[in-house]
Amino acid sequence: MLKNFSFPQLPLKFLLSLYTVLLALYAVFSYSLTDPNLVLSNWKPYWNFQLWMWETFFHNAVLLSWVYGGLLALLFVVYLWIIQVLQRSSLEYQRDWKVYCLVYGLVVLPLFFSYNALSHDVFNYIFNAKMVAVFNANPHVKVALDYAYDPWTRFMHNTHTPAPYWYGWTALSLIPFYIGMGKFMVTWLAFRAWSVLSIVLLYFGIQYAAKIFTGEKLQAHQLALVFFNPLLIIEIISNAHNDLWMVVPAVIATAIITSLDPQQRPQPKKLLTAVALLGVSISIKLATAALLPLLIVLVLEKNSIFAIADIVAGYLPFFKKLPAKLLHSLDSYIAQYVPYAAAALLFIPLLTLRSQQFHPWYWTWVLVWVPFIKVQWLKTVVILFSVSSMFRYLPWLWTGGFDGNVLLYQKLITWLPILIYLIWRFFPSAVVGTSNTGVKKIN
Repeated sequence: MLKNFSFPQLPLKFLLSLYTVLLALYAVFSYSLTDPNLVLSNWKPYWNFQLWMWETFFHNAVLLSWVYGGLLALLFVVYLWIIQVLQRSSLEYQRDWKVYCLVYGLVVLPLFFSYNALSHDVFNYIFNAKMVAVFNANPHVKVALDYAYDPWTRFMHNTHTPAPYWYGWTALSLIPFYIGMGKFMVTWLAFRAWSVLSIVLLYFGIQYAAKIFTGEKLQAHQLALVFFNPLLIIEIISNAHNDLWMVVPAVIATAIITSLDPQQRPQPKKLLTAVALLGVSISIKLATAALLPLLIVLVLEKNSIFAIADIVAGYLPFFKKLPAKLLHSLDSYIAQYVPYAAAALLFIPLLTLRSQQFHPWYWTWVLVWVPFIKVQWLKTVVILFSVSSMFRYLPWLWTGGFDGNVLLYQKLITWLPILIYLIWRFFPSAVVGTSNTGVKKIN
């Protein structure tokens, strides 16, 4: 991904410390977008800080946008720098994985204390759970405005629509809600911890998947592509989105189906487990239903590869002498490309009108597959999309809303860098000229 550009060699500890500082600065900056109707604390030092943040940033959209853009640019630069250092190093990750997980937790810790500056969705999660637990109401039928007298509706958005998520998420969200014991601050932090837990589950989920897809666990630089990505940690930890709760069971279900042994049919326990996990995923958000065609094809392939070999052997007797290992090798070869197909299928829902092509946190659906992608230009596209998606917030910050051409600008910011990269990658002469003009062509 970075073979055309090389950062100066710096100690990994320094880069991780720098990344932690930048995340801490972002955590502080995030309070500039605290909803004016939300008082997180009456503690005087905090209140003075909050008033200063509102005065300095909230009412100065230009400064707000520049600071956000600057912090984001620095975060992505250091993120790519960390990956390059990890690629060059020979860290014994598998031996010391607990230490590295602890280090990762310390690096991203500042975001746990940040404000969900770029999204109000967590407030909807909280109130929908409250509708079930306190008001004995169905948030998929009732709306928050039906309880407008409740003070927690003051800082919600989309109070006029039922819950857009499915019943699986409503059930899961009751756990952090009950942990909050009816106290808003405790509940808010409980939902944040719930999001952190989804990152922990993602780690175990993709490591399990790696053994199926590649035959070995992922190394530190491969994991860093996902877990240090600013999009993932800001959208999941800081903004507390629920997308990984949908993605993790889908990843595991896909890996389980891929792991089915073609010579051992049927395997009801594995099949039922995979179906149950995918059902949980779809019950949270419908998007992972896009994986159904892939999983069906995989099941058919597992059940046909040896049957077809037997039929062929009936016409070509020498085919019987081919060892079963050869067919298993073919099955293993197919398994390597399952993540490509899964990423492509989960990209399709991002093109719908509902996703507005597309909300930044939706990109986590594709990003989680990047450690398994070996094609360099595809990996670059996935990472580049995570960069452009986070910069998509700039027109919204600059204007303070979605009036005018904000949605158009957001789409241009998201897609134009990808288009430019692909033209540069496959048609370099269109970008830098040809040798006839005296400009050296890039290969």
